[in-house]
Amino acid sequence: MSNRPKKKVQYGTPAPTAPSGSGSAMGPKIAVGAILVAIVIAIIVAAVNDGTAGDSALDPSSNVAFQSATIDGESLPGFPDSADSQVPTNDPAIGATIPTITGKSFDGSKIVIKPGKPQLIAVVAHWCPHCQAEVPLLVEWMDSGVIPDDVEVVAVSTAAEEAKGNFPPASWLQKEGWTPPVLVDTPKQAVMNSLGVSGFPTLIAVDADGKVTKRGSGELTEAQVKELAESALGKATDGTVTTDDDTTTKITTTTAAP
Repeated sequence: MSNRPKKKVQYGTPAPTAPSGSGSAMGPKIAVGAILVAIVIAIIVAAVNDGTAGDSALDPSSNVAFQSATIDGESLPGFPDSADSQVPTNDPAIGATIPTITGKSFDGSKIVIKPGKPQLIAVVAHWCPHCQAEVPLLVEWMDSGVIPDDVEVVAVSTAAEEAKGNFPPASWLQKEGWTPPVLVDTPKQAVMNSLGVSGFPTLIAVDADGKVTKRGSGELTEAQVKELAESALGKATDGTVTTDDDTTTKITTTTAAP
C-alpha cells in the first residue's frame, strides 16, 4: 500500500483575480501598481529559494509535503530483513558511500546531504508513532551531548500523507523543537529509497569520508544512539547493546509500503 496521497492535494490559496479596467484614468495606475506588487513577490520568492528569507524552514503554517531532489551516486543497500538487532552488524550498507542528495527544505531553501563530515541522518515520517516518540528524544540527546556537536544531524521528512494525521510535517517538527536541517523527500520517496530505508524511524551514521558506519531502525535507546554517533566519529564500538534486564530489545518499526 503506497504512502503517497490517494488524491492530489493542492496547497496554498489562488491569487486573487486582478480588477478589470473601467476606462477611467485610474486604470493605468492600477496596472502599474499590480506590476510593482508582482516584482516584490518575485523578489521574496527568490529570497526564499536561495535560503536568504530568514529562519522559516520550519514555519508551522507550511503545508509543504514534498519537494524535488536529485541524487548522484549509488543507492545504499536495503536494511536487512533478517537484522540481528536494531543496530545490525550484518547490515550490507556498512562501508558503502552515501549518494550526494541535493534537495530542499520546507521553505524551498537548498539542503545537501553528501560525504565530507561525520553525520547522523534521521529518516522520519510525520504519521509514524515510533517517529513521534523518537524525535523528541533525539532533540533531548542533541541538547545533552549524547549526540556530540561534532556530528552533524539532518532529517529527511518522507512518506507524507495528510490523511494519516499529525500533518503537516513542518508543524510537527517545529512543535518538537527540531532545529537541524530537514530535507523534504519527493512524492515517490526517491531520497528514502536511495538510503535503503524500509522503516521509520531509521538513523544512518556516516563518517567523514561519507561511508556508512552503522544504521539503526525503530525506537532506539540512548545507548544505541550514542553508539551510532560515536561510530560516525570513528570511535570503535563492540556493537553490543543490552537493556537493563539484559534482554534483547524487540525491533519495532513502521514499514513503508512499496
